[in-house]
Amino acid sequence: MKNMKIRTIFVTQFLIFLLPLFFLPFTRDFVDFNKNMLLIAISLIALIAYAFKSIKEKKLTIQFGNIHKAIFGIAGAYVISLLIMSPNKIEALLQPGGISTILALTILFFTVPLLTPIKSVRTVITPLLISGVLLTIFTLLGMFNAL
Repeated sequence: MKNMKIRTIFVTQFLIFLLPLFFLPFTRDFVDFNKNMLLIAISLIALIAYAFKSIKEKKLTIQFGNIHKAIFGIAGAYVISLLIMSPNKIEALLQPGGISTILALTILFFTVPLLTPIKSVRTVITPLLISGVLLTIFTLLGMFNAL
């Protein structure tokens, strides 16, 4: 059980490490597409990890307070708006900032606190600082045309 908690914390740290690196201009549209796909991938990984955790423990835990109801209501409003008002459902589903982003954020909001009991800020800040330093190095090398 303790081994699984350690693995989920390392996975969370790895995904936090990847986040700033997705700002690097290696693709054509490095502002929206990369980060949206990373967000969707992270939410699917979190959902799969939560499913495995629930199966292993043979127990389904869901937190559902007032803030959870509000988040669920906002996501539901987006889904209803997609189904009723959107003339092009595929485009509305896949565009950054659209329903896919809202659903991915909702999944993360519900699953990540159940997966990773982060006890200190250092757990989150360390991978963020390391990737920030790498991003700075790549940016400086790019400014001096050293890449």
